[in-house]
Amino acid sequence: MKNLNSFKAIAHAIEGERERQIELLEEGKEVIQETRRWDDNKESSHAMRSKEDAKDYRYFPDPDLPPVHISDLWMEAIRAAQPELKKEKSRRYQTQYGLSEYDANILTGDKALAEMFEAAIESGAAPKKASNWLTGETLRLLKDNNMEASELRFTAGHLAKLIGLLEKGTINNQTAKEVFAAMFETDADPEQYVEDHGLKMESDSGLLTETVKKVLEANPKAVAELKEGKDKVMGFLMGQVMREMKGKANPAQVGEVIRKLI
Repeated sequence: MKNLNSFKAIAHAIEGERERQIELLEEGKEVIQETRRWDDNKESSHAMRSKEDAKDYRYFPDPDLPPVHISDLWMEAIRAAQPELKKEKSRRYQTQYGLSEYDANILTGDKALAEMFEAAIESGAAPKKASNWLTGETLRLLKDNNMEASELRFTAGHLAKLIGLLEKGTINNQTAKEVFAAMFETDADPEQYVEDHGLKMESDSGLLTETVKKVLEANPKAVAELKEGKDKVMGFLMGQVMREMKGKANPAQVGEVIRKLI
Protein backbone atom coordinates (compact mmCIF):
# COMPACT_ATOMS: atom_id res chain seq x y z
CA MET A 1 0.00 0.00 0.00
CA LYS A 2 1.53 3.26 -1.15
CA ASN A 3 0.91 6.89 -0.17
CA LEU A 4 0.59 6.33 3.58
CA ASN A 5 1.67 9.59 5.20
CA SER A 6 0.40 9.26 8.75
CA PHE A 7 -0.55 6.68 11.38
CA LYS A 8 -4.16 7.67 10.82
CA ALA A 9 -3.82 6.90 7.11
CA ILE A 10 -2.22 3.52 7.91
CA ALA A 11 -5.13 2.63 10.22
CA HIS A 12 -7.72 3.68 7.63
CA ALA A 13 -5.92 1.79 4.87
CA ILE A 14 -5.81 -1.41 6.93
CA GLU A 15 -9.51 -1.17 7.67
CA GLY A 16 -10.33 -0.31 4.05
CA GLU A 17 -8.26 -3.22 2.73
CA ARG A 18 -9.89 -5.59 5.20
CA GLU A 19 -13.35 -4.62 4.01
CA ARG A 20 -12.29 -4.77 0.33
CA GLN A 21 -10.86 -8.27 0.63
CA ILE A 22 -13.87 -9.54 2.59
CA GLU A 23 -16.15 -8.23 -0.17
CA LEU A 24 -14.05 -9.93 -2.86
CA LEU A 25 -14.06 -13.28 -1.07
CA GLU A 26 -17.79 -13.14 -0.37
CA GLU A 27 -18.37 -12.56 -4.10
CA GLY A 28 -16.22 -15.59 -4.90
CA LYS A 29 -13.46 -13.49 -6.42
CA GLU A 30 -9.71 -13.86 -5.95
CA VAL A 31 -7.58 -11.48 -3.88
CA ILE A 32 -4.72 -10.54 -6.19
CA GLN A 33 -1.25 -9.76 -4.87
CA GLU A 34 -0.60 -6.24 -6.07
CA THR A 35 0.59 -2.77 -5.16
CA ARG A 36 -2.23 -0.34 -4.39
CA ARG A 37 -2.33 3.41 -3.79
CA TRP A 38 -4.26 4.83 -0.86
CA ASP A 39 -6.36 7.95 -1.41
CA ASP A 40 -6.78 9.65 1.96
CA ASN A 41 -9.47 12.03 0.71
CA LYS A 42 -11.66 9.27 -0.72
CA GLU A 43 -10.58 6.81 2.02
CA SER A 44 -10.17 4.09 -0.58
CA SER A 45 -7.38 2.53 -2.62
CA HIS A 46 -6.87 1.61 -6.27
CA ALA A 47 -4.52 -0.82 -8.02
CA MET A 48 -1.20 0.52 -9.30
CA ARG A 49 0.59 -2.62 -10.53
CA SER A 50 0.38 -6.35 -10.00
CA LYS A 51 3.14 -8.62 -8.73
CA GLU A 52 3.29 -12.34 -9.27
CA ASP A 53 5.59 -13.19 -6.40
CA ALA A 54 7.67 -11.63 -3.65
CA LYS A 55 10.79 -11.87 -5.85
CA ASP A 56 9.20 -9.35 -8.18
CA TYR A 57 9.71 -6.75 -5.49
CA ARG A 58 13.46 -7.30 -5.89
CA TYR A 59 14.18 -7.93 -2.22
CA PHE A 60 17.88 -8.45 -1.51
CA PRO A 61 20.02 -8.84 1.61
CA ASP A 62 21.56 -5.69 3.07
CA PRO A 63 25.34 -6.20 3.05
CA ASP A 64 25.72 -4.09 6.20
CA LEU A 65 23.26 -6.17 8.23
CA PRO A 66 24.58 -9.60 9.19
CA PRO A 67 21.99 -12.36 9.63
CA VAL A 68 20.73 -12.94 13.17
CA HIS A 69 19.94 -16.51 14.17
CA ILE A 70 17.66 -16.86 17.23
CA SER A 71 17.66 -20.31 18.78
CA ASP A 72 14.62 -21.94 20.37
CA LEU A 73 16.66 -22.38 23.55
CA TRP A 74 17.28 -18.64 23.78
CA MET A 75 13.61 -17.90 23.16
CA GLU A 76 12.57 -20.28 25.95
CA ALA A 77 15.04 -18.62 28.33
CA ILE A 78 13.54 -15.23 27.54
CA ARG A 79 10.00 -16.53 28.08
CA ALA A 80 10.99 -18.09 31.41
CA ALA A 81 12.44 -14.77 32.59
CA GLN A 82 9.24 -12.83 31.92
CA PRO A 83 7.19 -11.73 34.96
CA GLU A 84 3.66 -13.01 35.52
CA LEU A 85 1.41 -10.72 33.50
CA LYS A 86 -1.91 -9.26 34.65
CA LYS A 87 -4.21 -11.73 32.89
CA GLU A 88 -2.21 -14.73 34.05
CA LYS A 89 -2.08 -13.42 37.62
CA SER A 90 -5.82 -12.71 37.62
CA ARG A 91 -6.61 -16.25 36.46
CA ARG A 92 -4.31 -17.66 39.14
CA TYR A 93 -5.98 -15.61 41.87
CA GLN A 94 -9.34 -16.99 40.79
CA THR A 95 -8.25 -20.64 40.65
CA GLN A 96 -5.75 -20.68 43.52
CA TYR A 97 -7.50 -18.38 45.99
CA GLY A 98 -11.13 -18.63 44.89
CA LEU A 99 -11.49 -14.89 44.21
CA SER A 100 -14.16 -13.54 41.91
CA GLU A 101 -13.07 -12.32 38.48
CA TYR A 102 -13.98 -8.77 39.55
CA ASP A 103 -11.82 -8.79 42.69
CA ALA A 104 -8.93 -10.55 40.94
CA ASN A 105 -8.92 -7.92 38.19
CA ILE A 106 -8.91 -5.07 40.72
CA LEU A 107 -5.98 -6.56 42.66
CA THR A 108 -3.94 -7.30 39.55
CA GLY A 109 -4.69 -3.90 38.08
CA ASP A 110 -2.10 -2.36 40.40
CA LYS A 111 1.31 -3.94 41.00
CA ALA A 112 1.60 -2.58 44.55
CA LEU A 113 -1.87 -3.84 45.46
CA ALA A 114 -1.13 -7.32 44.10
CA GLU A 115 2.16 -7.44 46.01
CA MET A 116 0.41 -6.41 49.24
CA PHE A 117 -2.22 -9.12 48.71
CA GLU A 118 0.34 -11.88 48.20
CA ALA A 119 2.50 -10.68 51.10
CA ALA A 120 -0.56 -10.66 53.40
CA ILE A 121 -1.30 -14.28 52.46
CA GLU A 122 2.33 -15.20 53.17
CA SER A 123 1.87 -13.57 56.58
CA GLY A 124 -1.06 -15.87 57.32
CA ALA A 125 -4.11 -13.91 56.13
CA ALA A 126 -7.04 -15.73 54.56
CA PRO A 127 -6.98 -14.83 50.82
CA LYS A 128 -10.62 -13.79 50.49
CA LYS A 129 -10.50 -11.64 53.62
CA ALA A 130 -7.25 -10.00 52.54
CA SER A 131 -8.87 -9.30 49.17
CA ASN A 132 -11.94 -7.78 50.85
CA TRP A 133 -9.86 -5.36 52.92
CA LEU A 134 -7.72 -4.33 49.96
CA THR A 135 -10.54 -3.89 47.45
CA GLY A 136 -12.82 -2.28 50.05
CA GLU A 137 -11.46 -0.08 52.84
CA THR A 138 -7.99 0.28 51.32
CA LEU A 139 -9.22 1.59 47.96
CA ARG A 140 -11.76 3.84 49.72
CA LEU A 141 -9.10 5.47 51.90
CA LEU A 142 -6.69 5.75 48.98
CA LYS A 143 -9.33 7.63 47.03
CA ASP A 144 -10.24 9.86 49.98
CA ASN A 145 -6.58 10.76 50.49
CA ASN A 146 -5.75 11.07 46.78
CA MET A 147 -3.04 8.42 47.12
CA GLU A 148 -1.71 5.56 45.00
CA ALA A 149 -1.39 1.97 46.23
CA SER A 150 2.39 2.35 46.00
CA GLU A 151 2.13 4.93 48.80
CA LEU A 152 0.49 2.57 51.33
CA ARG A 153 2.09 2.91 54.76
CA PHE A 154 0.84 -0.23 56.50
CA THR A 155 2.62 -3.55 56.15
CA ALA A 156 1.17 -6.82 54.94
CA GLY A 157 2.01 -8.33 58.32
CA HIS A 158 -0.18 -5.81 60.13
CA LEU A 159 -3.04 -6.43 57.71
CA ALA A 160 -2.75 -10.15 58.46
CA LYS A 161 -2.78 -9.40 62.21
CA LEU A 162 -5.94 -7.32 61.86
CA ILE A 163 -7.68 -10.12 59.99
CA GLY A 164 -6.54 -12.54 62.69
CA LEU A 165 -8.05 -10.38 65.44
CA LEU A 166 -11.38 -10.45 63.61
CA GLU A 167 -11.28 -14.21 63.08
CA LYS A 168 -10.52 -14.85 66.76
CA GLY A 169 -13.40 -12.61 67.83
CA THR A 170 -11.07 -10.21 69.66
CA ILE A 171 -12.69 -7.27 67.85
CA ASN A 172 -15.79 -6.80 65.72
CA ASN A 173 -16.11 -5.34 62.24
CA GLN A 174 -16.88 -1.84 63.49
CA THR A 175 -13.77 -1.78 65.67
CA ALA A 176 -11.69 -3.35 62.90
CA LYS A 177 -12.43 -0.36 60.66
CA GLU A 178 -11.27 2.00 63.40
CA VAL A 179 -8.05 0.02 63.83
CA PHE A 180 -7.53 -0.14 60.07
CA ALA A 181 -7.84 3.64 59.81
CA ALA A 182 -4.99 3.97 62.33
CA MET A 183 -2.97 1.40 60.37
CA PHE A 184 -3.56 3.33 57.18
CA GLU A 185 -2.29 6.54 58.74
CA THR A 186 0.73 5.37 60.74
CA ASP A 187 1.13 1.60 60.19
CA ALA A 188 0.02 1.09 63.79
CA ASP A 189 0.38 -2.46 65.10
CA PRO A 190 -3.25 -3.62 65.31
CA GLU A 191 -2.73 -5.82 68.37
CA GLN A 192 -0.98 -3.03 70.28
CA TYR A 193 -3.56 -0.46 69.15
CA VAL A 194 -6.44 -2.62 70.37
CA GLU A 195 -4.68 -3.16 73.69
CA ASP A 196 -3.76 0.51 74.20
CA HIS A 197 -7.26 1.77 73.39
CA GLY A 198 -9.20 -0.95 75.22
CA LEU A 199 -11.00 -2.13 72.10
CA LYS A 200 -11.25 -5.84 72.85
CA MET A 201 -14.77 -7.22 72.70
CA GLU A 202 -16.38 -7.85 76.07
CA SER A 203 -16.37 -11.58 76.72
CA ASP A 204 -18.35 -11.41 79.94
CA SER A 205 -21.69 -12.99 78.98
CA GLY A 206 -23.20 -11.86 82.29
CA LEU A 207 -22.41 -8.23 81.52
CA LEU A 208 -23.90 -8.58 78.03
CA THR A 209 -27.09 -10.12 79.41
CA GLU A 210 -27.45 -7.34 82.00
CA THR A 211 -26.90 -4.67 79.35
CA VAL A 212 -29.52 -6.24 77.05
CA LYS A 213 -32.02 -6.37 79.92
CA LYS A 214 -31.38 -2.71 80.63
CA VAL A 215 -31.96 -1.75 76.99
CA LEU A 216 -35.14 -3.86 76.71
CA GLU A 217 -36.60 -2.30 79.88
CA ALA A 218 -35.86 1.19 78.53
CA ASN A 219 -37.55 0.47 75.16
CA PRO A 220 -40.87 -1.33 75.85
CA LYS A 221 -42.42 -0.09 72.59
CA ALA A 222 -39.63 -1.62 70.48
CA VAL A 223 -39.88 -4.86 72.45
CA ALA A 224 -43.62 -5.02 71.77
CA GLU A 225 -43.09 -4.44 68.06
CA LEU A 226 -40.44 -7.16 67.93
CA LYS A 227 -42.84 -9.58 69.60
CA GLU A 228 -45.41 -8.69 66.93
CA GLY A 229 -42.93 -9.81 64.26
CA LYS A 230 -41.59 -6.42 63.25
CA ASP A 231 -37.98 -7.49 62.84
CA LYS A 232 -36.84 -4.06 61.71
CA VAL A 233 -36.68 -2.89 65.34
CA MET A 234 -34.02 -5.54 66.02
CA GLY A 235 -31.43 -3.27 64.43
CA PHE A 236 -32.48 -0.43 66.72
CA LEU A 237 -32.23 -2.57 69.86
CA MET A 238 -28.88 -4.00 68.83
CA GLY A 239 -27.61 -0.48 68.18
CA GLN A 240 -28.65 0.57 71.68
CA VAL A 241 -26.85 -2.39 73.24
CA MET A 242 -23.70 -1.74 71.19
CA ARG A 243 -23.75 1.89 72.29
CA GLU A 244 -24.08 0.89 75.94
CA MET A 245 -21.14 -1.47 75.56
CA LYS A 246 -19.14 1.10 73.59
CA GLY A 247 -18.92 -1.16 70.55
CA LYS A 248 -17.19 -3.95 72.47
CA ALA A 249 -19.82 -6.62 71.90
CA ASN A 250 -20.22 -9.28 69.24
CA PRO A 251 -23.28 -8.27 67.16
CA ALA A 252 -24.24 -11.92 66.61
CA GLN A 253 -24.19 -12.59 70.36
CA VAL A 254 -26.17 -9.42 71.01
CA GLY A 255 -28.89 -10.59 68.64
CA GLU A 256 -29.00 -14.04 70.25
CA VAL A 257 -29.36 -12.61 73.77
CA ILE A 258 -32.10 -10.18 72.70
CA ARG A 259 -34.17 -12.96 71.12
CA LYS A 260 -33.53 -15.26 74.07
CA LEU A 261 -34.73 -12.71 76.63
CA ILE A 262 -37.76 -11.69 74.58
